[in-house]
Amino acid sequence: MRQFIGTKLILFNTSVTYLRMFLSIGLSLLSSRWILSALGQTDYGLYAVVAGIMGFLSFLTGAMTGSAQRHFAFAIGEGDDDSVSRWFNASCMLHIGLALLLIIIGLPFGFVMMAHVLNIPDARLAVCKSVFFLTILTVMIQVVSVPFSGMFTAKQRIYEVSVFQFTQTLLMVVFAYVLKNISGDRLLVYALGVMVIALLTSWMMIVRCRTIFKGCRVRGYREAGTFSRVKELVSFAGWNFFGALGFVGSNQGMAFLINVFSNPRINASFGIANQVTGQVAGLSQAFFNAVAPEITSSEGRGQRERVVSLSLRTCKMSVFLMSLLLIPIFFEMDHILKFWLADVPPFTSALCRIVLLAFLVDKLTIGYMVAVAAHGQIAGYQATLGGALLLAPFITWVMFVLGFGVVSAVGCGLLATRIVCSLGRVWWVRKLMQVPLKRWFWAVPVRLISPSILASMTAWGIQCFFVPSICRVALTLSMCAVIFCVTGWFFAFDEKEREYLAGLVKKCLQATRASSR
Repeated sequence: MRQFIGTKLILFNTSVTYLRMFLSIGLSLLSSRWILSALGQTDYGLYAVVAGIMGFLSFLTGAMTGSAQRHFAFAIGEGDDDSVSRWFNASCMLHIGLALLLIIIGLPFGFVMMAHVLNIPDARLAVCKSVFFLTILTVMIQVVSVPFSGMFTAKQRIYEVSVFQFTQTLLMVVFAYVLKNISGDRLLVYALGVMVIALLTSWMMIVRCRTIFKGCRVRGYREAGTFSRVKELVSFAGWNFFGALGFVGSNQGMAFLINVFSNPRINASFGIANQVTGQVAGLSQAFFNAVAPEITSSEGRGQRERVVSLSLRTCKMSVFLMSLLLIPIFFEMDHILKFWLADVPPFTSALCRIVLLAFLVDKLTIGYMVAVAAHGQIAGYQATLGGALLLAPFITWVMFVLGFGVVSAVGCGLLATRIVCSLGRVWWVRKLMQVPLKRWFWAVPVRLISPSILASMTAWGIQCFFVPSICRVALTLSMCAVIFCVTGWFFAFDEKEREYLAGLVKKCLQATRASSR
């Protein structure tokens, strides 16, 4: 019965998240075009690299987020409400301290980077420092709200988080439209607007969390056991810090190297590539966010086989859902960018393809990442993967020094490290949970290879017979989706998954007919 309820909740959370995501994708792409037009390629690239400094420092937040959610979900799985409340208070105290630490470390670090390392025009240095200060405030707001968003996730009320995220997207669209008509330094105004929107949406989420969850109260350090819980959160996150540092260092390190060895316009291209990846990743992230708390709670209940089964399905479904858009976008990238941005920065198309491919490789084992975190023994895992990710900027730097172009340098750095990380996750799950390597191999890549090949052949065939146009893009998207879903039904899903999906479709049709009467 508990598994049935968990499955229904996963489905509901995923459905609501997808609805939010599809609406957000269109709005985000529209706002990105307006922002790029308002700021220009140079200022857009400068914002990407300046904000990236704060992103490099905020790897602490990513590590602590995983730690907080893990302990919340584990306590919920054990059925101990008092323990959940105590963990929440400890997490709040820790994140308030982290927010203060970020501004203490962030300001001097960022100013030194901008003055002595990054390629920033002298005329824009003063403005970039102001933008950086506003970015620090934005990240501090997000850090303080982490325990509240973590509680929504751990309670599996992800549909409410989707409401807050969509509100933020909607406000950004309105702001992007207004930005085009604002006189003065738009880069500074843009940074200020992003901070205000983050403050407003975070406040809404915090108020809602405190209203519906009685245990979400900040009692301070005086509560018994707070220091010991903070210590355990930090201890668990200690190796998460290394893994998060590897991920952020990989991405932001690339941005810094592009800035040093090229110019801010190429940073704009890399920023756009990451944004495109973020939109496509939403397809898989929606399912991932819905199922991750159930994986952790299942481990808390001692249901190891359910943990492994859900992890493998998360790997497969994440790649499957992401490939629905990635394959046609990969083939139609040039025309999509021209239609979307009009004035496309150099190397944007090639960088988008590389970042998307690297992200797809990483998603092949994304479910195993949650399984290892739920298991709890993460020291060796994070050391291996974090170290591999930190090699990406080093490989890229070597390629730049040897005289290779930006596309070759970034491609080698990203793809090599993402392949190592995916294989590393499979190895660590085998070591920690005694799951055979072949179980992942046959459940994920083997089942997805046939739909991927057939969809790719379809996209290539359409390109051969039709001239570039919006109609061709629409045809490629629709035909690839049909081919991928049909072949996926027979090759990607096993018998139990097909029975479940068929029953789900039948229930949806019955509900639709009943409502139409």
